Amino acid sequence: MKRLFGADGIRGKIDQYPFRTEDQIRLGQSLADWWLDRASKPILLIGTDTRESNQRIKAALVDGITKAGIEVWDMGILPTSALSFLIAKNPDLAGGVMISASHNPIFENGIKVFDHRGMKISDLEEDEIEDLFFSDGSKLEQKSQTATIRPTTKLLEQYTQFMVDQFEDLHYTHKVLVDCANGASYRTAQAVLGKLGIHHSIHNIIPDGTNINFRVGSEYVRKYPRELASELHKSGGLLGVAFDGDADRAVFVDREGLFYDGDMLLSIAAQFLQDKGLLTNKRVVTTQMSNSGLKEHLENRGIQTHQVRNGDKYITDVLVSDDLSLGGEQIGHLIFHTDPWNVTGDGLRTFLWMLKALSQASDATLHDLMYGMRKWPQINVSVKLGERMHSKFDLIPGLDESCEQVRSEIPDLSRFECRPASTEPTYRIMLEAKDTPIPVLVEQALRLAHHVQKHYGRLGEPVEVLDCVTGGRISPNTSSGFPG
Repeated sequence: MKRLFGADGIRGKIDQYPFRTEDQIRLGQSLADWWLDRASKPILLIGTDTRESNQRIKAALVDGITKAGIEVWDMGILPTSALSFLIAKNPDLAGGVMISASHNPIFENGIKVFDHRGMKISDLEEDEIEDLFFSDGSKLEQKSQTATIRPTTKLLEQYTQFMVDQFEDLHYTHKVLVDCANGASYRTAQAVLGKLGIHHSIHNIIPDGTNINFRVGSEYVRKYPRELASELHKSGGLLGVAFDGDADRAVFVDREGLFYDGDMLLSIAAQFLQDKGLLTNKRVVTTQMSNSGLKEHLENRGIQTHQVRNGDKYITDVLVSDDLSLGGEQIGHLIFHTDPWNVTGDGLRTFLWMLKALSQASDATLHDLMYGMRKWPQINVSVKLGERMHSKFDLIPGLDESCEQVRSEIPDLSRFECRPASTEPTYRIMLEAKDTPIPVLVEQALRLAHHVQKHYGRLGEPVEVLDCVTGGRISPNTSSGFPG
């Protein structure tokens, strides 16, 4: 049995399991059975990002859902956060589905499932849906198909108007540059920024079905922040922001080329909310990937951190259960849980909160608002292993011993991960230390990468090394890509 759900919903390559037409029809039937156990006449929202594959995936998924007699409202293209917000805001809705692979490339897609609160479903609920999917058949007799209903655009206007109303006192006077990644925010971002009167230059808003995240968006900017800084200079902007394909992430770059990831934004947001009396219980939710410098900085300012496993849904769970108002991931997911309806990452909302903080601090930059936060040296390494290699991950002889050697050679090592990725055929290596310089971390990580590549017969292929302190890729010093 192959699992359906991974770290963030269901992910896979187009026209391969579980994104073949028959898989999506069966998934639709399974979701219908699951929702009918929770509501007698459920109404669901469905939305997509801008991938060309979305229409056929949506058609198959909706076919499976509506044959059970469930009503589906098709929202078309919209950010994941907007879908979540609209579900939470409208009590008649039982939940919804977002078709998006977020920051991933065009040849992949994904399914994110939301409950009636607008929250991503729990691990236990994912297991229940998987049990239905892998069972002998649907529990229900198939009924005559119900027409899919496309609501008026006024439903989406609830989201944009809420954003405008919440930030109506925002008076940021400088020009900003916005990268929409040719993704789901290309209309909503323009609508909200225009109504707020924010002077902006908006880029990558011409999706053609194939250009989402292609050399644009938050993940590209994380690797090449100086390209966005160059665009800032050309446009006359003071600050740039980049969203990902479904606009639940945001990262920033300023004119000096300084890059700001989710950890740095969390430090700014936590201090700002605390100053405004909005940081409930003086606690911020972070993940295993969060830089230890963030925890150190916040605790020095009287703010505690609560660490959860990687994944924004785990952040949301704690925010809701513990009545907290802020959490986020290093990759740029920030959740401002300042009301009951915002329970998932929202890149546009993160952007507006940052502008609000800047507008209330005369002539300050984002760097100023970090109040001296020092990120500990940290790198992320991606070892690409080729098509479908993720189904063959196994124990690598000698890898445990190599990891122990790393621990012994870096005595101040504070974070260490060496594991297969959950959503793609890649090995992830993350090293963080309090004081050990990044070049030393790179040398040790590349030795581990070499060990993994040798086991899988991938020697000589590129290894991606990301500097988590200043942003940007690090090029290995040797032509072979590994230290001698």
